[in-house]
Amino acid sequence: MTPHTGRDDIVLVERRTRAVRLPRADAEYLFAHARHVLDIVPAFEPGVYRLTPRGLVGFLRTPNVRITIRPKVPWPTVALLLGAEQPPAGDADGAVETALLNLLAREVASALREVTRGGLVRGYSDIEHQSAFLRGRLRTADQLRDAARNRRANLFHVEESVFELDTPWNAVPRSVAADLAATPGLDPAVRTDLSSALAPLLDLPARPVTDADFEAASREPRAATYRPLLELCRLVADCQRAAGFGVGHGFLLDLGRAFERYVAGGLKKFVSTLPGLAVDVHPCWEVAWSAGSPQVFQPDIVVRFDG
Repeated sequence: MTPHTGRDDIVLVERRTRAVRLPRADAEYLFAHARHVLDIVPAFEPGVYRLTPRGLVGFLRTPNVRITIRPKVPWPTVALLLGAEQPPAGDADGAVETALLNLLAREVASALREVTRGGLVRGYSDIEHQSAFLRGRLRTADQLRDAARNRRANLFHVEESVFELDTPWNAVPRSVAADLAATPGLDPAVRTDLSSALAPLLDLPARPVTDADFEAASREPRAATYRPLLELCRLVADCQRAAGFGVGHGFLLDLGRAFERYVAGGLKKFVSTLPGLAVDVHPCWEVAWSAGSPQVFQPDIVVRFDG
């Protein structure tokens, strides 16, 4: 096997082993940060490593090289798993990572427009600030501390509920879409389209979103129209986080998760036409044992009949 000797771009195929020559800094970087992405085995020749991609496709960057991981299945199959009815053609040589970015960006832009067309949903949130008027709830401890120090006796420390757009279900697409628009490799026309669709949310403060934001958004009944957008944002966020290096340093799609999402979506669509049936994806519940603490189970998919 002749090892790759370039320093700019390494192209791998999912589940297939390739010997590559890597600078020591890049090998150490992969050992430290990408063991979940690649199996990395030193070869007998100094500076050469056998790299075997796991189930992630896309790209990631090390200090000196960009590693592209292409799927072993055709691009239309990957696009089908992501819900594209008529996927754009991938490069004949397999430059699927760019097509993947463009496809997901188009899907996010379309879902954003669908949500904003129906009207963005506001929600109540509690904010802490200082006010010349006593309104909301007085933060007694802060007020007494300032009084003891003779600080700003004319201002009240208050906490009040405000009805605003800065909610988890708006913060998630605002953050995920902005990060996606900033990802290198996105087609300029797609980037412009995504930025245009994101415009109604740009007044919200830019902040990183957490798993707690996703959970809070998914549980909010008022944001039911956001569900397709939020599911898509979760997929994109997982791709952005998969490389583990931060936004812009990698974008990796877990094909196993994509397949699960495709199956769950098709099953939901099918059972929606049948009375009494419902589909739960990754539900959690505790099962008590005769001895010991309860065990938590989380199957991929549960189909319920009359609850």
